Amino acid sequence: MNFDMRVGKVVNTDTANCTARVQFSDIDDLISADLPILQRNTQNNKDYNMVDVDEQVLCVLFENSGVILGSVYNQQDTPHFDSQDVRGVKFDDDTEVSYDRKGHSLKAIVEGHIEAVITKFIKAEIKENVELCVKETIKLLVSECVKMTINDQLEAIVGNLFEIKSPSIRIIDNQSIEIDNQNFELNNTNTDIKSATTNIAGNVNLGNNACQPVVHAMTLCPLFGTPIGSAGPKASTVKVPLD
Repeated sequence: MNFDMRVGKVVNTDTANCTARVQFSDIDDLISADLPILQRNTQNNKDYNMVDVDEQVLCVLFENSGVILGSVYNQQDTPHFDSQDVRGVKFDDDTEVSYDRKGHSLKAIVEGHIEAVITKFIKAEIKENVELCVKETIKLLVSECVKMTINDQLEAIVGNLFEIKSPSIRIIDNQSIEIDNQNFELNNTNTDIKSATTNIAGNVNLGNNACQPVVHAMTLCPLFGTPIGSAGPKASTVKVPLD
């Protein structure tokens, strides 16, 4: 089978069929017919990778057909990455995804939003630290259950508002629960807090139309009418009158 390899410039693309037409300046600016763009998988797993108009590509041409093998860098279009250990892609809108095998680092810069639909579950094991910085809002909608097991410490620092809405809230801790802020409000059907020691500093609003809230704790602060330490080793139960 006779074939020829040539470098040309893309002049037209067909995104539905993943093909492109290529102009070859070394053969009188001849423009090819639609040439398929080589993909890694097309049958069961379906890969998709398109070229751009004016992009320089390498083609294999046969007597009555051909294929675009891929793009090649040149003096005008240079690589974005410069490392033997990095594999990545940078998009035209500056979105970037790359992995550095030497630094063991996965990097993703997304100029827009991320959408993920998971039909079953996500399991993540993080052996060191997680840092999450959000400038606006995190919204979590759960139809059944969220379960967290924390062996050491969970700390949340909120500059403005931390809000949880649920028909039932249950907090159980064997050691200590401490709430220290300007305003702490519980307004739901049922709230159950169980802890060896519960410390609350700040303004506390407890409201419920059905019944008076009941606080269970080993030691209660003066806010609930019992001096700290007066409960002794036994747990106390204090009903807080509502206005």
